[in-house]
Amino acid sequence: MLTFGLTQLPSINARPQLLRWIHLSGWGLALLQLLAFRVARLSLRGQWADALPFVAAWLAASIYFLLRRQLGWAGKLYFGGWFVYPAALAGAYLLDRVFFALVSVPVFALLAQPVEYSDARCAIRRSGGLLSAIQRELITPVGPLEQHQGYAPGVNQAYTRRAPAGH
Repeated sequence: MLTFGLTQLPSINARPQLLRWIHLSGWGLALLQLLAFRVARLSLRGQWADALPFVAAWLAASIYFLLRRQLGWAGKLYFGGWFVYPAALAGAYLLDRVFFALVSVPVFALLAQPVEYSDARCAIRRSGGLLSAIQRELITPVGPLEQHQGYAPGVNQAYTRRAPAGH
């Protein structure tokens, strides 16, 4: 039913290889972001901008799998894996909670990280995962990018708020 609706779009149906290039470009941008973060602790400003290339790659691969009828076995495994990943998450949750935590790492990396303090010079963002403690991270803006200065794992939440005037 979903495939029928997607094949009705003339631009996607005429050029399904465009989806493949969108997928590969999304992966390339995600890898460049990872490299920039590992080398210089830089990321795009805003927490959702980092997720866009990965989400675009995920959607493009899923739609490409639905549109392409004649894929080789390697293509079916690769693009089919992107398509059935949400079902694998549901199955992992039903089987074992720890297995679900391991399988769902890419999804929970996309979750929002609340900003506890922000001004023109810096921001303090709370981050944590399924199996890790909550940590606070200091972030400073650098043009259209932001630099991650580091974590403070034992900081009390009271330290992230401004002190009242006169104290």
